Amino acid sequence: MPIEIPSIEAVAHHEAGHAVAAYRLHRRFRYVTIEPDGRDLGCCYRPYEPLESACRACLPDILTPSQRSALDREIMVEMAGFVAEFYYREGAEGYNTGDCKDYRTSRQVARSMICHEARRAGTLDELDIDEEVTWHVHVLAEKTIPLIVHESWPLVEALASALLEEKTIRYMRARAIMKAADR
Repeated sequence: MPIEIPSIEAVAHHEAGHAVAAYRLHRRFRYVTIEPDGRDLGCCYRPYEPLESACRACLPDILTPSQRSALDREIMVEMAGFVAEFYYREGAEGYNTGDCKDYRTSRQVARSMICHEARRAGTLDELDIDEEVTWHVHVLAEKTIPLIVHESWPLVEALASALLEEKTIRYMRARAIMKAADR
């Protein structure tokens, strides 16, 4: 089955979804782009310290509620691209992940958190890790849907439109576009 290449408009909405979620969830990003780089069709480049730490399983001995919340918000930012692209394409609430880097990253972070917490509690052998990871990512994706579709769609549309014109937008400019659309 051939791989479907999304339209540039779908890519713009996908990347705008990441940027808007980052903005709404107080996660900084450096820039958002729809210029392909050979690996990706676009990118919302963010400092990935929390994700990289979780993916390397370099988590502290005990995750504080704020650390866990920060990692959950990172997963939501990763999933927001799917939510925005799906709503743009289908006109319906939902998400379709396929086998995408964003989804794999979300699963890696969730797996690291779940394994870490289960190891600390001594329950690692009792868990079906894949089922727990799938459930955790799904719950966070479901929380992302209203954030993007109901609370932030005008911001996604405004940023996607600007991306189609400018191709790459740095954080301060993106923030100004989102603030203007949030009135």
